[in-house]
Amino acid sequence: MKTDGTEFVSQEVTGTAPCPAPPLRPMNKPYSEACDENKVPILAVIGPLFKDARTLLEIGTGTGQHAAFFAAALPGLTWQTSDIPAHLPGIRLWLDEARLTNLPPPLACYIVYYKAYYHSIVES
Repeated sequence: MKTDGTEFVSQEVTGTAPCPAPPLRPMNKPYSEACDENKVPILAVIGPLFKDARTLLEIGTGTGQHAAFFAAALPGLTWQTSDIPAHLPGIRLWLDEARLTNLPPPLACYIVYYKAYYHSIVES
């Protein structure tokens, strides 16, 4: 682990034949095992519900895993992610890897709770 908290994976090259080492790749993309385990059952429920929808705003995207998976499975639906600013870099990693046209950059979103109601502020 580097001092900045990111981890890198590298492959050791052994033997006498010259072989270039693969590039180091950052392993700081957020990951949730629960997202992997529940994405298919969730898609089975939301797929039919969103079949005629064109745009969806996901509030509290988290890691970005679900967004990348659902946007790939529902190509006619623009899946707009949003979360607190601290989560946006990790979400961007998932979106960049997915390279989907229906997955725009995430929005900063703050949800403030007052006793009687919720208030949402979305920044572009």
